[in-house]
Amino acid sequence: TATTEIYTLSLHDALPISLQAAVLRIKLRYLDKWNSSRLQLAHLYEKYLSAYKDEIILPGSMSDRTHVYHLYVIAFKRMNRAGIQNLLASSGIQTLIHYPIPVYLQKAYRDLGYKKGDFPITEKHAHRILSLPMYPELTEKQVIHIADVLGENIKKC
Repeated sequence: TATTEIYTLSLHDALPISLQAAVLRIKLRYLDKWNSSRLQLAHLYEKYLSAYKDEIILPGSMSDRTHVYHLYVIAFKRMNRAGIQNLLASSGIQTLIHYPIPVYLQKAYRDLGYKKGDFPITEKHAHRILSLPMYPELTEKQVIHIADVLGENIKKC
């Protein structure tokens, strides 16, 4: 929920560094393949969600950079995000809200001295964004289904 603190820093909760390194060493072998897959999936999302650009903002990209789409985050221009998220969930589509509380307002960053209102655009978007499913094994058929369900529910909200 939006009232949940996202990050509290504690080294005691972390896996031992050597174990993390061992896992990441194996995962690095697959990183380029996974990044390529997510990039292709992002293009599919853009293709199938472009019909709803009056209602949602899709992630942007820059021609001189490559986005890896660790997340695929859309923003709603004016509708009820919670309502759409619930309707997607009722269709078996799990979505998340990453950073419902902007990072600079979280407990772990209080020492930076920022307060609510210091970054109004960030705070506005924190209430509008929704992360759609994004993982390398996602299929085009699943992206189409997600886009279809999202499109049907945009009309309801």
